[in-house]
Amino acid sequence: MAEEIAETKRIALSPLNLTWGEFPDRLIQLKFDELPTEDEIPNYYGTNEGYLNRGATYAFEYSNLTAYRFYQYNDLYRTNDRFWQPENVIEIRDFLDAEFQWDTRAREYFLE
Repeated sequence: MAEEIAETKRIALSPLNLTWGEFPDRLIQLKFDELPTEDEIPNYYGTNEGYLNRGATYAFEYSNLTAYRFYQYNDLYRTNDRFWQPENVIEIRDFLDAEFQWDTRAREYFLE
């Protein structure tokens, strides 16, 4: 089965508060390029607990000239008080939203 794209829409994005040159520096400060995926963090999930299908999951792809990485975090607020990694993911999410207004743009796009 194939899916046909019937309509597309392009949106030009630019950071609102930073320059494109400053943008990657902020992501590096938040350790965007070092974060492990959640299941690699010792004791991140307690006994008989794990990925929640009903919770929001944040997935990231990162690449440069020498590396490619994919990682994800589910149910961020469950553990952000015990681990620095989900707290950084929350900050990354908030930073991206502040710079690009992801939530507002998504609502405009999908609710038109």
